[in-house]
Amino acid sequence: MLIYMDIRGNRNKQIFDKIYDVSENWGEQVLSLSNDFFDNMEDQPIMGSTYLRAMSFFVPSFSQVVDIISDKYKQKFLNDGVKSLDDKDLWLHVDCQIRKYIEREVEVRRCLLNLYRLHNNDWELMPPNKIDVGFIPYPSVTPYVEVKLHALSERFMKEYITALVVIADNSEENTEIFNVKNSTHAPLVKALRNGICLQALKDHGLDGFEENYELMDYLTSTTKKSKQLTREQLLTINY
Repeated sequence: MLIYMDIRGNRNKQIFDKIYDVSENWGEQVLSLSNDFFDNMEDQPIMGSTYLRAMSFFVPSFSQVVDIISDKYKQKFLNDGVKSLDDKDLWLHVDCQIRKYIEREVEVRRCLLNLYRLHNNDWELMPPNKIDVGFIPYPSVTPYVEVKLHALSERFMKEYITALVVIADNSEENTEIFNVKNSTHAPLVKALRNGICLQALKDHGLDGFEENYELMDYLTSTTKKSKQLTREQLLTINY
């Protein structure tokens, strides 16, 4: 199913039938937000074709997205619609599930982000795996930190992101979060290549390094010295 500019000229529910069939609340919100988007095209930071492309993959995938959401979050997701993404734990869960099980996951996640930004009238809002750092005095440095550790586990992602947020909130300089992330993220990506590391971190999150000390030895032995992760750094993160 592809949605072209019909979404602009044909304001009825038929375009979003596959969403309405699962959740009338979501269907109404998506229709309303899409109409608002095209009613104010001159104020939008993305092109209509970009918005429609993401939507064209989101609509036919919606029922599958709902199916893969755990019972812990599913009812809230259905009842609250786009507003449910205010719950960062819920959004991180949905984001991780989409990455694992949805074929066109990039476009589906992009559509969710577009809807969330429209809902809040703020195109600067970040997805759950990106941390807004705030003011950075270096023009060449992006003002956010992106975490790409979804293949480990949802628990690990949550703990790691929470730890970085705590570091950012408690640091006098905004650049501290970059230092910590740069010295820990690359070694953790290395853990994905080792079955023992992967399972321990999936099962125990950051505590996996305390459960299995061999993880640290593996990471330091397979990572360049300049990027090596010290036990002290991990203990600092694992607050």
